[in-house]
Amino acid sequence: MKKEIKKSGFTLVEIMIVVMIIGLLAAIGIPNFLKARENTLKKTAINNARQVLSAVDQYALQNALGASESVAASDIDGYLKGGTAGLNIGSKTADLTANVAVDGVTAENLAKIMYTDFSW
Repeated sequence: MKKEIKKSGFTLVEIMIVVMIIGLLAAIGIPNFLKARENTLKKTAINNARQVLSAVDQYALQNALGASESVAASDIDGYLKGGTAGLNIGSKTADLTANVAVDGVTAENLAKIMYTDFSW
């Protein structure tokens, strides 16, 4: 009597279907991940700009500056945790070479000035 040997495993068609499903999920997921990452970096930039505006306000209050006066980046360095170097986002550095006005600038506009690397 001959015993039948049962072969187990996946066929080529089954493996190709699994690879196709994984490829489809990757094609959907990767662009969404990159978009979410970019949005997070932009929101971090806006939050950093809010911190800068808050530091400018604190400096202006302590030094009795008027609304039309501007503040240099070196003046607010002590009012930011980590200094102006703490405003960097990954490899993107914040550009604070321009003076920040005490009044009249929004966090979104300041973020666009500070981080020109992003596609706003």
